[in-house]
Parts: sequence; structure tokens; C-alpha cells
Amino acid sequence: MKRGVLDNLNTWKVGCVKQNCERDNNHFLDIFQLRCEHTDPFDPTNRESKILDKEKSKKTPITVTEGSIFLPVTDRCIDIGETKDIDVEDLEYVLLGFQTRQFHKILNNPDLSLKVLREYIISGKNPTLRTILFSTPDYMGLSAERKEAKFKDTFKIGEIQSIISQLKAKFSLESLQEVNDFSALLGRYDEVPVKPSIHDIPKARKYIDYINSLPEGIKRNVKADGLSSIKSKFGIEDIIHLPDVGMLLSCYGMYNGFNKFYQDGFVPHFEPIWSGFRSRASFEAYVYPYTTEGILFCMNKRKVVDWLVANKLITDAPQSDDELFEFFIQLANQEKPREAIEFLLHTFSHLLISRASIYTGIDEQSCSEMVFPSTNAFFIYATSNINIGGFQYVFEHEMENWFESILYDVRECTTDPNCIHEKGACFACLYLPEFVCTDFNRHLDRDVFLGKFRYSKGFWST
Repeated sequence: MKRGVLDNLNTWKVGCVKQNCERDNNHFLDIFQLRCEHTDPFDPTNRESKILDKEKSKKTPITVTEGSIFLPVTDRCIDIGETKDIDVEDLEYVLLGFQTRQFHKILNNPDLSLKVLREYIISGKNPTLRTILFSTPDYMGLSAERKEAKFKDTFKIGEIQSIISQLKAKFSLESLQEVNDFSALLGRYDEVPVKPSIHDIPKARKYIDYINSLPEGIKRNVKADGLSSIKSKFGIEDIIHLPDVGMLLSCYGMYNGFNKFYQDGFVPHFEPIWSGFRSRASFEAYVYPYTTEGILFCMNKRKVVDWLVANKLITDAPQSDDELFEFFIQLANQEKPREAIEFLLHTFSHLLISRASIYTGIDEQSCSEMVFPSTNAFFIYATSNINIGGFQYVFEHEMENWFESILYDVRECTTDPNCIHEKGACFACLYLPEFVCTDFNRHLDRDVFLGKFRYSKGFWST
């Protein structure tokens, strides 16, 4: 090896040390002239498929320390219960159709459960059941075509598939996942009617219902006035306490090297957890289920739409409730409005989490969040499976104070005016530890509420 400049790898060259080698000492190779073809060396099909649609580029040297970085790829999601035997590609659409009660109508069952719907779908695809039914007295004497028609009518095969096809044509999968996770939080997919939790309080309890459960008197009136203030001042529609939320924490792979998520177009090197590292025929995921508590905050959809109009992000505001529902669920097709709503919800979530320890007794490092732009809501919860009841306490006793405490954090930052002029978020005001934030402290800006720099109208002033 020849080292041109000791500390500059680009000047190093390598040559063969064996005798009679064509590449003698006068023929050294500059290894950094080699070009990367962006293929996957771990492709199990041995075809080395392209992982990046770009021209060949020069390799970049990294240090030993940089090459030793391995970041686990984890995810938290809502446990929606058992949905086996439903095609994975259809699952989100089945859940949406169930939530919007479209299957209830065709099956003429107002109390339809997800379990019963699943049985209809499974039965309609079961060839053994089809053969058995065709030999029963109800089917005897019928032609093959009439048997098939009767079987399809019994299990509503055509109607169910028609609903799924209509939903696929109308909605993107990304939006549906948000909507279905939101519905799962509220227990809408439970196999049995929602029962009181182990804390002897309803599994999904609205703040207004808690207030109405209090005996008439000063406390009830004060909290009712506080809720009215929260709704008008902060643009909140509903606050829902969830004492027993089923969550799944999973790890399904590793990033080898840096994950420069902040660079547009950067593709990290992801490698799954292989069942057999040599064969790479299949991979594994490690999943840990646990139960926790949290609070779901639902924004006022009408006020959010008015804010988008005021900032000229949309021109025509949806009017009816059905139009509002479709507008938010189709946000994936509207880049600028969706991004603005992500900034709004995510910033709101960080403001509340940063003040959570004062009122809940739960440190911000023990909290996390889920943001649902397609349902205009965000969920703050404890990451520990040891439930100390901190969110129940703030829900029942300190809700208005919790909201009022974030006003100062919006208006002032110790690094202002730099912070508010640049991005409206920094380590001194909105940033949380990266294992707390679901989006690596992106999509944060205090100006969504102030409306002075990047937004012509602040959300709290609309």
C-alpha cells in the first residue's frame, strides 16, 4: 500500500504483493475510482437487485467507527386483535368498511362484530364448506350456476368484495392505516362490547362524560367551564382517556451505518433479522405486547379546515360531515395541507409532552406519541407497562392547567429570535429525546400557532 497523505484516504493506493503479478509495484490501484452500482449484495435471489435508481457513483470512505454503527429498526402500533384469514392486502379496507358500518348494512346486522364479519369472509373463500353445502337438501336439485349464486348470496361474497374494491379505488393505504389505528384505540374493533377496564372506569372515556358523571356543584361547573375554554382557545373537539391500550413493540431489522433521514432521497442500508443468515430464506420479527394508558386529543376539524383556508393551503372548504371525513382521509393525496396538519398536530403533541411530568408525574422520557393527520388527532401515552395512573390523574384534576401551561412555551424560546425566524423549533423549546418522538423531531414549528413568519394566520388566532 502506498499512502500519499497519511490522513487522507483518497491518496492511498493498493497493489499486489505476489511475485510475477501483472500489477507490480508500478501498477497501484486507486480503490476510490471504483463506482458503486447500487445493488443489494444480500439479495436472497442472487440477482443483486437495484436498491437505488441512480447512476453509478464514487464510493465514499468511512471510518471504522462509522462502519460499526448498527441501529435497530423498531415500531410501535396498536394491537387490533385477531384478524387472521383475512388477506393482508384487504385488511385495512375491511377494517375501514367495518368502521363506517358499510358491512352492517349489507349483512342487515346493526350489532355486527369484526369476528362475525371475518367468518363471512372466510366462509365465502372456503372450498370445503362450499362442497359440503352443495350436497345439502337446500342445494339439491339446483343447477351448478344456481348453487353458486345461492352460495354467494348466503355469504354476501359479491357485496363484500364490491365494498372492498370501492374503498381501494377511493382511499390510499397510508391513510387507512392511520384511521384504523385511531379506531382501534377507541375499541371499535373489539370482539365483544367494550367493558369497564381493570380500573373500574370505562375503557374509552370522554372528558365531557367524566364531567357529567360528577355530582352537581361547584367542581362540575368549574370543569365544564374549563372544557369550554379549552375548546374555544385551543381548537380541541374531544379529549378521551384510555386507561388500558394494547400496544405492540416490534423489532424487525437493523440499519447498517448512518440513517440520514434528514437528507431528501437518502436510502439507508436496511437488513432484516434473518432466520438463517447464510440462506436468508426468511426473516423474523421480535414483538413485545404490553398494556399502557394515555390520552387521545381530537382537534376541531372545522377549525383546522378554516386555518388551512386562511393560509391559502386549500381553496374550497368541505361543508358537510361526510365531506370533512373524506377530506381528512384523503390527505395523502394533498401534500401541502397534509404537511401543515402534521406540523400542527406534532407541535401540539410536543408542547403537551414537555409539560407532562409536572401534571402526570411521568417524565417526558417515559412518554411517546402517535399522530393521526387523517383523523385530525394525536395520542400521548406512557411507554412503560407499569401503569401509575398519571394520565388518569391529569385527566380528572389538571386538564385545563396542563393546556394553559403550554402557552408560554409557544410564545417564548430562550434562543429566540433565531429559533422562531428559522424553523420555530429547537432543543430549547420543542425537541424531545429521539426515542420519545416518532418523527425524529421533524415537522415541528411554533409558528403554526403564532402565524408570524411561515404561516400568515396562526391556528389559535383563527
